[in-house]
Amino acid sequence: MLEENRAIFLRYGPADGVFSEARASQWIRHAKGTIIPNNARIKRALQRNNALLGPSERRVAEEFSIHALEFEERHLFDDWTAGSSRFPTGMDDVLRGDVR
Repeated sequence: MLEENRAIFLRYGPADGVFSEARASQWIRHAKGTIIPNNARIKRALQRNNALLGPSERRVAEEFSIHALEFEERHLFDDWTAGSSRFPTGMDDVLRGDVR
């Protein structure tokens, strides 16, 4: 799911100096239809397996949960509050089990 989200972000997501209506339209469509549902599934998996995570992994998982919530609020409720969190570094490592 993360790889699917990443592929969508790299192809259609916001990028400095790159803008087109078609790209923005595709980004919005994929954000709502794919990334938000994927994020919800990832959050549920992390919550179900919380006991298997080490302290560092739990911190990164919590950062992801905050990011996913803010992403959802932006794209579903047009809440473009400044200072929204970015995708947490280390999230790939958590899912691979490389962080403790």
